[in-house]
Amino acid sequence: MGVRLRDIQRSLSVVLIRADGLDQAKHKCPRSMTKTHGFEALLRPSLSVLMLWAQGHALAFEIKDADVYKNTNSNVEGISRLLDKVYNNCNQALPVHICIVQDNCSRDCKNGLLLSWCVKLHLLQVCERISLQYPSKGHTHGPLDGLGGQAVTKCSACEFSDADSLVGIYDGFLQQSTVDGGASFRGDEQANWQSWWEEVGLVFSNLTGPKVRDHDLERSRLPASACDNMARFPTVPS
Repeated sequence: MGVRLRDIQRSLSVVLIRADGLDQAKHKCPRSMTKTHGFEALLRPSLSVLMLWAQGHALAFEIKDADVYKNTNSNVEGISRLLDKVYNNCNQALPVHICIVQDNCSRDCKNGLLLSWCVKLHLLQVCERISLQYPSKGHTHGPLDGLGGQAVTKCSACEFSDADSLVGIYDGFLQQSTVDGGASFRGDEQANWQSWWEEVGLVFSNLTGPKVRDHDLERSRLPASACDNMARFPTVPS
């Protein structure tokens, strides 16, 4: 009976992941609470802060220097680190269904590269179903934006001189927060996810633009021929 209940529980399990970048104007580096004309005239690059929220499991902030590319590879790196935390929190197991909600941005969120990454996760049997969802226009006041606004407001009264000190500031916010568990981390070192998902060998079209039909993409079933080739894929990128 216990085994059956466990199987039923797992078959109904799902993790909802929300990912969004915080306001870059609030993270110009360095930040000083003492304003002078000379300081305001300085060229201060904006650090990139990606907030990732696996509801019920973890809240994380990925912080990158201004010269680090923001693309699909960096986006996948942040989501993968969050999934690793979910995996550890669930006793070395992941929910059956992974649902990822992101902005409708073709640069790093809604494109064939991210969809190829999802397909490969399914081929490797990391999850049985994975969904990519993109809110329609006017979602600014959703739960992720509200939480991100609180994080930025809480940290706006703090000074920082580099990305490492900003990581410490957001770690302090997480310790005071009652929203799940989590951590902040640097996103400058990333795995080569591009070479990893390119092994799928699929090309997708009409994911954005006037011909796209909806705002949801889902990968729960693949052709048998694709599943037969699953063994040739490595489990992690180098």
